[in-house]
Amino acid sequence: GVYREDGTTDDDDGIYIHGQGAGQDVIMRRGVIADTDDDGLDTLHATVLVEDYIFRDMFDKGSSVFGGDVTFNSIISADNGIGISAKDGSHAVVNIDHATITGNTWGVQAENKGGGMDGALIEYFISNSIIYGNTEWGVRSDYDLAAISIDHSIVGTNWISDGGYRGVPDEIHTGEVWPGAGNANDDPLFVAPGEGDFRLRSGSPAINAGGDLKDMGYYADATAAPAPAEVGAPSQAPVPVAGSLTADPTWATGEGPYTISAASYTP
Repeated sequence: GVYREDGTTDDDDGIYIHGQGAGQDVIMRRGVIADTDDDGLDTLHATVLVEDYIFRDMFDKGSSVFGGDVTFNSIISADNGIGISAKDGSHAVVNIDHATITGNTWGVQAENKGGGMDGALIEYFISNSIIYGNTEWGVRSDYDLAAISIDHSIVGTNWISDGGYRGVPDEIHTGEVWPGAGNANDDPLFVAPGEGDFRLRSGSPAINAGGDLKDMGYYADATAAPAPAEVGAPSQAPVPVAGSLTADPTWATGEGPYTISAASYTP
């Protein structure tokens, strides 16, 4: 099928989560997904918690949410086609806290894919984040922008409700501050965004400006090499190149790195 935003037939996602069973928790922590030809993370009607993660250099979307309820805490989504995109025929919820979403063409999107999801409710709840330095739109929606709630965040000055699918005029905003408590549109003053260093320089308006009085955004080093294995640490745990993994696998970071070179499935 056609999956990519540019209409190409491709589904080369980094991780695809679907078929979540009753009572099954899906939690992703402390990882990096990078350099895929489609999406980094793709979810289908799943409830997922993502923490301390970096999504970078994806051709299409850093993360794609199709229905369900997905929470992103402490993440970077940088230099992708789209930082985070959500869609569904009925309802999807995306919660974002302490994220840095930058260097993408579009930062955050609520999508009426193909124009066939007119009645959908795509909700975003975004706090303590930086959505800045995305080349076209910081926020783009095919629906009413009121369903995207943002507070205590820096949001770039270009955002749009693109009504092309709904037959209503576009709502385009430039140079404004996104409505909501504690929001701003100032340059966050990253140290070296072109080099993947999204720490804040002295004088940044994001310092101590979150609703929790912490810095807005997230600042894991996206360029650092993996730490060397400790002497005497367990050898790399075996990972199949294809087939099925055991249910509820735990991959300890100290035993990595792990490599999957073909499609694998967790029951």
